Amino acid sequence: MGHSVLRRWTTFMTLAIMLVYSTTPASAIEVAGELFVDLNASTFSTGDATWTNAGSYADFEAVNGPARVDFLDATPAIVFNGTTQAFVGGSLEDPEPAPEGLTGFDPTRSIEVWALNPGIASEETLVSWGKRGGPDGTNMAFNYGDHGNFGAVGHWGGGGPDLGWIDDDFTPGAPVANQWHHLTYTYGGEDDPFARVYSDGELWYEEDMGNWGFLNTHEDPAIAIASQWESDGFTLTGNLKGSLMIGQVRIHDGVLSDAQILSNYNAEKDNYVSPEPPKPLEPAAIPAGPIHRYSFSNDASGDASGAEIVDSVGGANGIVLGEGSSLSGNQLILDGGSSDFAAYVDLPNGLISPLTDVTIESWVTIEGIQSWSRIFDFGNNSPGGDDGELLEPGDDNGGETRGLDYLMLSASRGDDQNAHRVDYYDEDPLGGGTVTIDFNDPKELGDERHYAVVLDSDGDELTGGGTLSVYSDGVLMGSANTSIALSNVDDVNNWLGRSNWTNDANFQGAFDEFRIYDYALTNDEILGNFEAGPDTVNTAASVPGDYNGDGEVNEADINLQAQEISNAEVNLGIFDENDDGVVNEVDRLIWVQDHRQTWMGDADLDGLFSSGDLVKVFTAGKYDTGEAASWGEGDWNGDLSFGSGDLVTAFTDGGYDAGSRAPAAAVPEPSTLTLLLMVALSAFGVYRRRRE
Repeated sequence: MGHSVLRRWTTFMTLAIMLVYSTTPASAIEVAGELFVDLNASTFSTGDATWTNAGSYADFEAVNGPARVDFLDATPAIVFNGTTQAFVGGSLEDPEPAPEGLTGFDPTRSIEVWALNPGIASEETLVSWGKRGGPDGTNMAFNYGDHGNFGAVGHWGGGGPDLGWIDDDFTPGAPVANQWHHLTYTYGGEDDPFARVYSDGELWYEEDMGNWGFLNTHEDPAIAIASQWESDGFTLTGNLKGSLMIGQVRIHDGVLSDAQILSNYNAEKDNYVSPEPPKPLEPAAIPAGPIHRYSFSNDASGDASGAEIVDSVGGANGIVLGEGSSLSGNQLILDGGSSDFAAYVDLPNGLISPLTDVTIESWVTIEGIQSWSRIFDFGNNSPGGDDGELLEPGDDNGGETRGLDYLMLSASRGDDQNAHRVDYYDEDPLGGGTVTIDFNDPKELGDERHYAVVLDSDGDELTGGGTLSVYSDGVLMGSANTSIALSNVDDVNNWLGRSNWTNDANFQGAFDEFRIYDYALTNDEILGNFEAGPDTVNTAASVPGDYNGDGEVNEADINLQAQEISNAEVNLGIFDENDDGVVNEVDRLIWVQDHRQTWMGDADLDGLFSSGDLVKVFTAGKYDTGEAASWGEGDWNGDLSFGSGDLVTAFTDGGYDAGSRAPAAAVPEPSTLTLLLMVALSAFGVYRRRRE
């Protein structure tokens, strides 16, 4: 071979070798030991019975039909609903035990998952084997949650061998929601007993398992995707499932190094397209007011026991039961204590079960910590008689201490004033499912807080499934997917300040406002309500004079105005119609004449003031009795009673037998007014004699 040919051949081989070594490492995936599981969403299609595993372990059976999507038309992903869907190695009927290299005493392992979580709850499972129930260190659950103790890894043991995505007990923290992340877990066994968690190639936290006696993972259960196993090792956990998307899962027998993890992240990151970050929230008005509204504006009283708590919109009035409560004039104050005796509000049955979507909104002040006390709890207690309805403090009705069906918001998580929980249970009968959202909301005792819990039955944009969310002071604190329908909740104990778990304490603090809407408010609308405050219904097209926000100007509104006229702590922004700094009869006249376009004295608000209105109010029997009276019972001047002053107010307006109100109605001469009053009082005298 000539020198020129040899040079050309040598050059060609050199270039070929350089090409091979310059391209292959850039795209190769680093592996540690045997690759047991290698799952890619691109190999699964919606409706497939199994997800094919390219690793040495078994294929995975689809449980309750997880769906495959191409997220943003670019990224193959499998969507899990967070309540029923999962994959199981082998099958549910014949599960394939996790490989020996991953179980037993002190096993080595690495788990890699590409995941996107739209809304992060406290514990959402990515991959698991082992089983729940202990002893400590025997479970293996790699999670994408924000719980400070076990939001990243559940080995079982609470604050011991478990890991959060941050090293701070109960403090929320996790890789940012609604973005693709490469999440990795490693454990080095006896030689390197650290459990480590990484996000996008970066080490987030590590913990020496030697401090907790090392790990000893249960051997029998199969590997599961998006779910954990109950203590029997054969039942998928009813909650804690992942409500998220997964694009890739790899499980290695050995331990990936920091450099290998970063290399795998860099090799695959361009395959995962994340949505644009959400736009900043902007306060928005709501399209319709609540269907139930409780403003706690009863007269001030040192003992509120037996007081009626008025629903100014829906008429579903409640009652204060138990010992230790008071009313300030615009708040209900509960002293807290055992549910055997302490005060709470009992609202009517069936407030949420007829609904499809709901928003439950409250303005409360937590004054003291009562273990596991409730802001609200709507549901039932373990049924004895009457389907678990408890009628008074301390009543157990032959049942147990636990709640079964309920939607609740806790004022504290245990005794931690900064920690809270939303629970949604469908366990009557057992097995319907549960959803839990734990969140932290650090505030000082005595600070007023605005909370909103939202169930949107089709709120998940990807699956059309339901979402449960909780907000504090207009900020989203957590959300989770759910398929539980409100119609499944047997809401016979609808309580403010009391728990359906009767061993929990009752609420200590004050209720300023409590509302229920029959639709799911958006983030912007909840922020708008928070900024509007507890005394304003922040409707988009506010109707002048519609004080309770139900979209109508009716007797409920004029009665609310009378309460404010008699209350020293009035809300001038709503009821002060002429902006003169006081709420009085002038504002009442504006409501009647301008907003309702009728007359003082129009008891039935039909647009006319006639003898029929006088018959109506005198028939009510409250004239000069001192009893509380409404507009329809003769309270026309706003002093909450019916007397001669109301008749003067009505006849002075000049509408008696004048027909519908004209833009400029004539006011009767004093002599005419006197005559009409005499006629009215004479008629009342005849009416009284006939009754007697």
